[in-house]
Amino acid sequence: MALDATGQLESIYDYNRPFSENYGGPSHELEAPPAEVLEDALDWHLLGQKIAYPIGVPASPLTASADWIGALARQGFNVLTYKTVRSASREAYPAPNWFFVKDLESPLPVDSIAGDVVVTASGTELPGSRPYSMVNSFGMPSGKPEEWMPDVRRCSEQLHAGQILIVSVVGSYEIYRGDELLADFVAVAKMAEDAGAGAIEVNLSCPNTLADGDGGMGAPLCEDPVHAGEIVQAVRDALRPETKLVAKLGYMRGSQLSNVVERIAGSVDGIAGINTLQVTVVDETGNPAFKGVLGDPERDRPKAGLSGVAIRDLACDFVEQLARLREHNHWAFDIIGMGGVMDTYDVRALLTSGADAVQATSLTANEVGLARHLWEDRRLLEAAINNEEWDFWTVEGLAKELRLAPNLARDLLVSSPDVARRTVLTDREGRELYAARDRRPTLRERIERFRSVL
Repeated sequence: MALDATGQLESIYDYNRPFSENYGGPSHELEAPPAEVLEDALDWHLLGQKIAYPIGVPASPLTASADWIGALARQGFNVLTYKTVRSASREAYPAPNWFFVKDLESPLPVDSIAGDVVVTASGTELPGSRPYSMVNSFGMPSGKPEEWMPDVRRCSEQLHAGQILIVSVVGSYEIYRGDELLADFVAVAKMAEDAGAGAIEVNLSCPNTLADGDGGMGAPLCEDPVHAGEIVQAVRDALRPETKLVAKLGYMRGSQLSNVVERIAGSVDGIAGINTLQVTVVDETGNPAFKGVLGDPERDRPKAGLSGVAIRDLACDFVEQLARLREHNHWAFDIIGMGGVMDTYDVRALLTSGADAVQATSLTANEVGLARHLWEDRRLLEAAINNEEWDFWTVEGLAKELRLAPNLARDLLVSSPDVARRTVLTDREGRELYAARDRRPTLRERIERFRSVL
């Protein structure tokens, strides 16, 4: 873990500065990881491309420029989504844009978010290494196309072999409706494609943008399946066939999710989710914690996007639902999972739930060594498995050899398909857990295996 002089986690993002002042990259120089992290085998596939270990960072303030993209790529983050851009400039909401949340250090239960969730902001001081939750309210700022298009082109110079860049786009739904909004989505997607993006992410999920004028704050676009389907289809029809298309969704369950996915599955190469969860944010006095919009410093911003450990179980539930839909309907899109990633265990949990890649913002901001830790975990395991002199044949024996908890050893095996294919291990009762196979395990097999070893 990267710690500051006081022993606290050291953030690469300055929470007390306006968005525009963080645009130039991390707030301090980053230590280079071992060279082997960037020489990882291209054993994974995403959006038709071979990639290294499928960990990355989603569209966020951490990916707002080529400087950020380059810094993260050099740390071993291989799936990077350039921060959401627009067809015209839009300024960020006034700072502060990001608070930590008081007394929310564990995941929200999946069945607890049917109504409005209210959280209390506790300030911008990083709470330390324990699990934490955060809220943000930026309003999806964007530079002019004349500014961000050259910057996107520069990103390609920052990437290594096995890394992929996706560019997130949005139509200005605060201003436009109907056909005008469709046209704006298409326009900005074409600009991103012209800037060299080989993959475009249509952002249908932002939970914290106020409509201009007195329109208030509405639900994310993805919650209207008809509208979401029209946007995705319009963008798909406008892009070149070889350009990959990803739709980013917010958290939904059951028929609400399936209704959206049914309308977009045939038009996309990938689905990403979840975005932050829309919640009401108050200060210690019960008043809105976020205030001020362009031209009206007194206007409240009552809702914002919740991230961090609070949404971890929601993210796993979303990915598991999405993967079941994909398998049941024989759809071919990839899944990019995100939300609530607090450690390497959470990355592997999302992969096991059905994600083809995982992205993390909150943890990356405060522990930029995430990619290195994942690499070290996998190399430790593979070295033990490939040791011809090993004298253990059970998961418990492997755990003892590696000085790991048995659950962590099991989890490492589950998330390492190449190792599992070469290995036959049993549990202490003698049941065979892993056997040679030439096919990718089905989602049901992966989930049942994951649950059986926890």
